[in-house]
Amino acid sequence: MEQPDPLGGVGFISAVSNLAPWAVSRMFEAWDAGDHDTARELHYALHPLVDLLFVETNPAPLKWVLHQQHRLASPYVRPPLIPSPAARSLGYAPCSTRAPPFSTRP
Repeated sequence: MEQPDPLGGVGFISAVSNLAPWAVSRMFEAWDAGDHDTARELHYALHPLVDLLFVETNPAPLKWVLHQQHRLASPYVRPPLIPSPAARSLGYAPCSTRAPPFSTRP
């Protein structure tokens, strides 16, 4: 059974797990084990990625970041979607310097 977290949320947004699978998994495990301080730290550390992914309400920002990480051959999105100018304008570099690389285990 899902339990509400102290930040007011219930459930899970998985878009971030495409970029940061280890951190998202660790965050869930910490929360489930009752280590809410670690879960909260990871939650806030992931915010730069969340901000970048949800600058628009479509998968274009996610595809753009995966392409920047060389994990996706192209950031192409099918019509009627368009490439993410907002994600490009925010840039991935500032995000990656503010937070540790979450895509792999430390």
